[in-house]
Amino acid sequence: MLTTLEGYYLIVELFNFDAFITILIVPAIIGYYWINSKIKSKDILFALFFCWIGNLFILFDLNASFQQWGVFSLWIMNLFFFIRFMDLNKMYFFREHILGLVFYFSYLIVFLNHVYSFLDDMKFHGIVYSFTSAIFGSFTLMLLLKNMNTTNFMFFLGLFLLSIKDVMLTYNKKFFEEDFFSSYIIILQIVGLFLLIRAFINFEDGNMKQLVSNAKKYYKTKIES
Repeated sequence: MLTTLEGYYLIVELFNFDAFITILIVPAIIGYYWINSKIKSKDILFALFFCWIGNLFILFDLNASFQQWGVFSLWIMNLFFFIRFMDLNKMYFFREHILGLVFYFSYLIVFLNHVYSFLDDMKFHGIVYSFTSAIFGSFTLMLLLKNMNTTNFMFFLGLFLLSIKDVMLTYNKKFFEEDFFSSYIIILQIVGLFLLIRAFINFEDGNMKQLVSNAKKYYKTKIES
């Protein structure tokens, strides 16, 4: 619904509506996760909370410190998402992610070549944030290549869209010095977050079904013995 609204206002060029949509994005995603998730992971909720805080810092952007705290909050968001992702996918080794590292570190190289010079006093924050995104992205890509299904594709695409959003946001703040990409950034964040959260919900449901199945097999074995 938020994506449709933002698309409409993008078409009619009512860009002053962007701030209202930006404030509502994460609360709407939190509500969606709370209603649809049976587990309601604290890691996911903390990630979304820091995403919301980061959005607010970047939206109001009163000075350079607001931008730094915004990037820091979004970095914390990525860490919580990554922790939850690894908690749900424990049967992987580093060697399985070499191809993913090549792909996402090429994104990191592009970021450093084309965006880094515009970051000014945000260079350290940009490197740490983009490095974390590259590591996380490599894992989602290798998961997709290892087992191609809808959930794994949503993981990869969701994070990829958020990565594109980050590059656009940096150009907005440091190159154009105006809200050139604002509506596109909002749409990318809405779709990216939705895909990521939907993938987490699917994974949680799959893990719960697996646990129930294992428990049934265990008790069946106990009874037979």
